[in-house]
Amino acid sequence: MIDSNKRREAIQALIKNHAIENQQQLVELLWTEYQIETNQSMISRDIREMGIVKKKIKDQLAYELSEVDVTREITRLSVVSIRRNESLIVIKTVGGLASFVGDRIDTHEQDLEILGTVAGENTVFVTPRSTRTITKTYELVCHLLGFKNTSDSDT
Repeated sequence: MIDSNKRREAIQALIKNHAIENQQQLVELLWTEYQIETNQSMISRDIREMGIVKKKIKDQLAYELSEVDVTREITRLSVVSIRRNESLIVIKTVGGLASFVGDRIDTHEQDLEILGTVAGENTVFVTPRSTRTITKTYELVCHLLGFKNTSDSDT
């Protein structure tokens, strides 16, 4: 199995050189041009994590490499506040975007040292793996979400 970095480099090259309309076409081109065997679910994850977007190019929708990390920008603009106490981190978001922010956090669960999240309409509760490391977890969450906070604690 090829490592994800090589696969992603090949995806970037293919998108720069071809008008690729769908994930199946990308799977086929990866095999044809690079002998990289993969599947649609892996491609879907790569596209999401690489910030690849679909744009209308010459009357057809095709993948394009984004100069801006769209997911990071949406996340940054979604977060209104992040606060913590001795056991929990609470994130307030723009209405309707808590699930998006919670999902972004959940994909980095191991790196952030969290057990998980619960998201509502405009609030995300983040449970740290340990209350002893709440400050570190809080700082990691703020960094991931691109949030600069002046008042980080209710304690």
